[in-house]
Amino acid sequence: MSIDQKRLGMVVQEQMQAIEAAHPDEECEIGDVVVITQVRCGDSLEVRIRAAEGMWPNAVVGLIAQALRNTLLVGESD
Repeated sequence: MSIDQKRLGMVVQEQMQAIEAAHPDEECEIGDVVVITQVRCGDSLEVRIRAAEGMWPNAVVGLIAQALRNTLLVGESD
């Protein structure tokens, strides 16, 4: 059985739209990327993390820490 990828694709698309809306007149590029995904299989649950190729573990942790601060202080994860 294959896993439906639509939800993940939709979240990424929404993130890109939010980034573009926040920086309409700037030359920007995407830097490092970390994706955290919850996977449910019947009664089991796992959390998966995937970082952009070449990211050092400390950079991954730093990005996650900054995202956590943004979420707690601002109340959103964009």
